[in-house]
Amino acid sequence: MPQLRSLNRQNTVGKALRNPAAWLVLLLIVAALGIADSLRPPSRQVSVGLFTAAVAGYQHYVHPITGRWIHCRYQPTCSRYAVEAVQKYGIAKGIALSFRRVRSCRRSVPMGTRDPVP
Repeated sequence: MPQLRSLNRQNTVGKALRNPAAWLVLLLIVAALGIADSLRPPSRQVSVGLFTAAVAGYQHYVHPITGRWIHCRYQPTCSRYAVEAVQKYGIAKGIALSFRRVRSCRRSVPMGTRDPVP
């Protein structure tokens, strides 16, 4: 009998995950938490810490592999700029500034160009 109860519980979870309304509710909860987090000061935003950790992971694990082919034209590097912008302005404005910076990168930009966070 315990196997049957376990199977019924798994079927209930499986049905809930196949229901689009459940995903919509989950999406709305995550969006509400993200908006509430972005209203806090940047030093207290949970998303800033998560973003900083993600960039640190990139710098530690991915960049050593791709660094031979990818070179940042700006100083500070784009990943360092993104962390500084997010820590200074918060997640929304920081990511917008970072996206604008990456979008402006071209071959015409000399290597080592200074572009600090505004």
